[in-house]
Amino acid sequence: FWENHDQPRIVSRLGDDGELRTKSAKMLAAALLFLQGTPFIYQGEELGLPNTRFATRSELRDIEMRNAFAAYVDTGLLSEEHMMRFANYKGRDTGRTPMPWNENYGAGFTTGTPWIKISETYKTLNAERQEADGDSVLNWFRTLIAFRRNNAVIRDGEYRIYNPDHPNVYEYTRILNGSGYHILCSFSRNQIDYVCGFPGRKTKAIFSNYGDDFFSKTGKLRPFETIISEAELP
Repeated sequence: FWENHDQPRIVSRLGDDGELRTKSAKMLAAALLFLQGTPFIYQGEELGLPNTRFATRSELRDIEMRNAFAAYVDTGLLSEEHMMRFANYKGRDTGRTPMPWNENYGAGFTTGTPWIKISETYKTLNAERQEADGDSVLNWFRTLIAFRRNNAVIRDGEYRIYNPDHPNVYEYTRILNGSGYHILCSFSRNQIDYVCGFPGRKTKAIFSNYGDDFFSKTGKLRPFETIISEAELP
């Protein structure tokens, strides 16, 4: 899993919650969904939701963060402004706000007043809008989940990682009986040169969050690019 109720949103932690939000959310989904085991998807992760931003201390609900304000702000060790930066980056409340179902009042979650604020992004980042967008993060999740369902390679195949010390790239394979999938994921917000570590043969790109296989032609990975290819061992 990437997210749960005690973790900030993954696109804000390891991706990009601005212009590259969709690209990075799709890359992170691919990195997770081709792994062994059972993937857990936390509410809103399938929409690529970023951290909810809180303006003031009074908006926070997490008891640990409230205690931290008492320990550091009320004693004069840190300013409230400084502490709010921590709260908005690592606080548990950032992923606990109501699920944005649509752009109506209360984000379709409630007609009343929720216990914690609704993210200010709900007008544009909501399930109803992504349902209608074939290129959305939601529909990317659905495509990958449908692909892995009852897939013997993903269920039973060997996992092998390549270039494990690379600071920006996660490269691995899932192989069963000599063939399977090669997964390449860039965690950089910049275009980077990369030398593929997989010693076998990639036969066809089947998923790409950019819609092509630019890497095979250039040896360059674009910001938060992911490419999943069919692969064969020599």
